[in-house]
Amino acid sequence: MRFSSGELRPQGQPLTSEQLSALETGPGLVMDPVFDEIMSAETSIATLQAGYASLGNFSAYFESPTSFIGPIYDQIPCKQRFRIVSPELVEPLEALVASGANTTCAPAGETIHPLFVEAYEHMRMLVDRKDKAVVCDDGTVDRLILLR
Repeated sequence: MRFSSGELRPQGQPLTSEQLSALETGPGLVMDPVFDEIMSAETSIATLQAGYASLGNFSAYFESPTSFIGPIYDQIPCKQRFRIVSPELVEPLEALVASGANTTCAPAGETIHPLFVEAYEHMRMLVDRKDKAVVCDDGTVDRLILLR
């Protein structure tokens, strides 16, 4: 999925000229998407061991900017694109992480917070092959890049 003036955000709404400009001058447009090469939330949740459903460390993308890890994740291009394309989701996700709720890992029989599943699937579409650390040394896409 390429985000250009004629294409849609994952929620089906067109990007505004301000969003396009922010993408172009910031992290860049997604020109070589790899979403189909990154593990889906459904697959991740279904394949983990010990009876737990998990999206790994995905919640770290929404840590507070004043935390140790928050500023590091804020520099990742797909997070920067997410903030531009879906700003309405960032605050609720940050609030969930700040609450200390177990948002991306759940024991068998419980579910991961649906807002994180939605955000994960959305962020998969915002990863470009040219982004740092997306492509491994062997030339394959890191399927777990959003879970680390």
